[in-house]
Amino acid sequence: MDITVYALSIPFKFKFSHARKTRKKSSSVLVEIKRGPYVGFGEGCPRKYVTGETIDGAIKWIKRIANTIKDIEDISTLKHWVLANELRIDKNPSAWCAVETAIIDLIGKESGKTFNEILNIKKCISNQKVTAVISEGNLEFVNSMLDRYLDFGFTDFKIKFSGDLGKDSVKVDLLKNKIDKNYSVRVDFNNVFSSKNINEFVQYLGNLNYKFFAIEEPFESRAFSSMLKVIEILKTPIILDESFTKIQDIDWIEKGDGFIPNIRVSKIGGILRTLDLIELVKRNIGKFILGSLVGETSILSRLWLIVAGYSGEYVYAREGAYSTHLLECDITESPIIIGRNGEIDIPETVMDSPGLGIEISPNILQYAEKY
Repeated sequence: MDITVYALSIPFKFKFSHARKTRKKSSSVLVEIKRGPYVGFGEGCPRKYVTGETIDGAIKWIKRIANTIKDIEDISTLKHWVLANELRIDKNPSAWCAVETAIIDLIGKESGKTFNEILNIKKCISNQKVTAVISEGNLEFVNSMLDRYLDFGFTDFKIKFSGDLGKDSVKVDLLKNKIDKNYSVRVDFNNVFSSKNINEFVQYLGNLNYKFFAIEEPFESRAFSSMLKVIEILKTPIILDESFTKIQDIDWIEKGDGFIPNIRVSKIGGILRTLDLIELVKRNIGKFILGSLVGETSILSRLWLIVAGYSGEYVYAREGAYSTHLLECDITESPIIIGRNGEIDIPETVMDSPGLGIEISPNILQYAEKY
């Protein structure tokens, strides 16, 4: 087994911003694993402000564990490795996601089985409606994105707010003018407010005078008691993203609290841990957001489809498969991507081909730095 790691950076068609970060290109780790004539690929998206990971740190960690995974030959030995290395993965979830995905892709190609067949999960290829995510930006940008999404047929929206009342009030005016009760809108603050000033945040929302379906991460991560108070005051669910990055975070939440986890395969540490976590979420919380990280390629979108098929009615909303709506190019020339009405368009060969079912484009190497 030969392992190669790349830093993958694909330019965006427009910059994507939120309260804590602006991105003009993707930032992910691509892992290539060869065994005999077969090659498996995997992707992870390290984010310092989400899991504490960086691209450089992820690459170094993958190189350190390379020798420990060379004896993994099937899904059983892979699961054993994951269980035996839980604490290591907790600190490097996105890095492990890339490695694990490449291993399963390799096993699938060696055995002639699809990703779904290896995991014994039915395939899901239709009726996956996705959220339109509008990044932070000036009025002209937000207005153009809103119009584009509405023309495309989206009915579910997530908008990034800055915490600046003047700027955000203008965006609310746009929402009031263009979106009626047949649409749902949730807002993401990316931890911009302080949990020490709950009243300030509640007053800010009161001044906006807009009923959001849900609020995502208003305070610093894991400020659960403060977020619970906001739920009680506003009677509005709060979505946990930076506050929900590993299985242990479920211990802070009780069914009926009003929290909705945002589950992203990369930040949880791969598909195996994600599926285990979803079982706990189903029993102890209920519904969740099926999310993605900005700049994911079709590799992670393929894992997203597995989770969608596995979770069914437990998915509160779906964020993913933005592909070349945001990226200048995807990792494949036949991407998994959102089509009309916000529904995912899946190439026919993807779900029925061995492994991920994704053919990696040779052109992608111009955006990949080998380590």
